[in-house]
Amino acid sequence: MTQSLYIDLVDKAIQKLSQDSDFSCIKSWNAEEQKMLYTSAFTFYQQKSFEQSQNLFLQLCMTNPFEETFWRGLASSLQMLSRWKEALHAWCISALLSDHDPLPHFHAAECFFSLNDSEEASKAILQAEKRLDAHPDKEGLQTKIGLLKQLLASR
Repeated sequence: MTQSLYIDLVDKAIQKLSQDSDFSCIKSWNAEEQKMLYTSAFTFYQQKSFEQSQNLFLQLCMTNPFEETFWRGLASSLQMLSRWKEALHAWCISALLSDHDPLPHFHAAECFFSLNDSEEASKAILQAEKRLDAHPDKEGLQTKIGLLKQLLASR
């Protein structure tokens, strides 16, 4: 796919998502298009263009709802936009699609903390801790969990 066609594809997806609220714009992207949209969404995220990344990740989630990385990108983008409740929904789906991974539970705990729901944050932390052995940076995540626990205890 040429770069101009690629840019056009991304522009159309963003334009449609910002205009349509009934999701009539959703189409079936092929694997190559999904990969390019994901790359664009991730690039927007890295550039801190969270609204744009959220739009593309949402399109990807609606096109391929069983791809956990799409939900993770959507959840992360929504969380960075301080849209805690929406991020929680996406983290929940991410957790269901990747049951062994502690990260969705940890980030859900962060969202619950931001919503001042200490009880649910504690439950999410417990689920993250149960899955710590599956994480490649177990010690780093364990440190973050400890910090979040301290914040919860100080409330």
